[in-house]
Amino acid sequence: SAENDMLRVSAPVRAIEGHLRTKLGAVEHARGYDLIVWCDSDIPWTPDGVQRDGPAARDRANDLIATLVRDQLRSQGSTVIKVTGGLDDRLATVLAALA
Repeated sequence: SAENDMLRVSAPVRAIEGHLRTKLGAVEHARGYDLIVWCDSDIPWTPDGVQRDGPAARDRANDLIATLVRDQLRSQGSTVIKVTGGLDDRLATVLAALA
């Protein structure tokens, strides 16, 4: 989904390069979305060989979303939900938000 792409691709990469550019790009990309699902970093990190630089980079990206991006997205009218826990918990949270 577009929301997942925005958070999965933009935030981790840009968190290393500079948080301001990421904030502006992520917020602009998500403008007008009704629901954005933010996946917390509370599951074990495993390398995917493509985009992940490690648990520290993932944690920096998560902090960036928590401190900068989330509130900006909410202020423009998007609903941002943070999903945590295992897959079943995350799925239940998303399904409840969609109901």
